[in-house]
Amino acid sequence: MTDLESRVTATLTARADRRISTDALGGAAIRRAHTIRRRRRAVGAAGVAAVLVALFAMVRLPAPGVGDAGLPVAAGGGEVGTDPSIVHFALDYGVLDKATATEWVSSSEGYEKATVYAGDDRWWVTFYLATDEAILDRAAGDDHGAEASTTVRGEPAILREGFYDSARAFEIRWEPRPGVHAMLLASVNTADFALRVADSIRLDRALRCVMPLRLTDLPPGNRWVECQTRVRRAPAAGQLRWIHSGLTVEQPGGALVLIWTSERRTANPSDDATFHPNRTVAGWPAEWRTTSPKGLWFTAFGPVELFICVVNPDDAEALTDPGATYLATHLEISSNLDDPTTWPTRSVG
Repeated sequence: MTDLESRVTATLTARADRRISTDALGGAAIRRAHTIRRRRRAVGAAGVAAVLVALFAMVRLPAPGVGDAGLPVAAGGGEVGTDPSIVHFALDYGVLDKATATEWVSSSEGYEKATVYAGDDRWWVTFYLATDEAILDRAAGDDHGAEASTTVRGEPAILREGFYDSARAFEIRWEPRPGVHAMLLASVNTADFALRVADSIRLDRALRCVMPLRLTDLPPGNRWVECQTRVRRAPAAGQLRWIHSGLTVEQPGGALVLIWTSERRTANPSDDATFHPNRTVAGWPAEWRTTSPKGLWFTAFGPVELFICVVNPDDAEALTDPGATYLATHLEISSNLDDPTTWPTRSVG
């Protein structure tokens, strides 16, 4: 497996928060497909590299204007799960003090979430907001035990213990306000700490789900449905704050297309051996792949790596060479990958 494949796989796992081994880039796309397909079925059915450093290690504090989460503060507005550029909550890293990176997802399909990572890119906590509890049911799965009644910020809540993607975790559900459902999945040692995390979530704040890229124009009939971006909380010397981002658009027929970007690395022999450019797009060598995962691959697209593919392999024919090329040629990459306050307020248009 190439270095690029490994990093795409880490991004496009079953719920974008668990590392799963695969032998091909195709497995990455399939895993990401399963994520979004589960979310969409649920909607249709009803609607933080650890920096555990030595005492004197150098880490950088969040940039001016950026919250501890690494994302710009938003004025709010709109409803939960309607605007892929807004996340209608914030996390308390005083409580989540072991957090090293957070992956934020905002969607126009009725949900938002944040996945917090601790040491060695280990999944720690995931928090969801959704407009329909069926979405949370799909995300949580069925492998949990007996439930107990509790409260979160005075609101009635349900506490369960079970497994989330094979990791022991506590699940807490509550309804912070009518029509908005919340769920915390936490791989922590005690229920008391899980409840402390739930109590610390700020639902009176909003953040911008920003990415160091902008799609200047959507193909006719397409719409932007999801922002996914992972940032480090306190990058160590030599690290960027940004890790990767994914922008998902929906075609008129319902097929989902993912524009995946990651920090461009130094030349990698494994990538060089498997990357077979067969065209030039926007001035950069590209490989149009006709085998799974079908799509347009760039090992270098300015300062980033880029892969454009369908989310669901069943929709492979929906993404054409001209269609992927259109997206690439209308993609602008930010010159500063390290400061989210310089990234576009909205990543489309």
